[in-house]
Amino acid sequence: MAEEKKYEITETELKMYIGLAMADTIPEGTAREEEKKLSEFAADLCKRITNHLNGSEPFLETELEAYRTVTRIFDVVQILAEVAARNTEE
Repeated sequence: MAEEKKYEITETELKMYIGLAMADTIPEGTAREEEKKLSEFAADLCKRITNHLNGSEPFLETELEAYRTVTRIFDVVQILAEVAARNTEE
């Protein structure tokens, strides 16, 4: 697979981006109570990611490896689907 671009951001920027992304994805007309739940969820995500990155509560290596394995499988399936689609067009 292609090499991914790496980013260097601060914890403050990470919090800001997660908060802004959360705000951008809440459908218009969402009830205030639901917005509060989504905001708390976004804050929990940010805290969990930050704790992993700063080493205070890292994700388990077995979970990370399982995720990597599944995403590699999905990448291969996507490539196969693209090849199949090209072959049916010809």
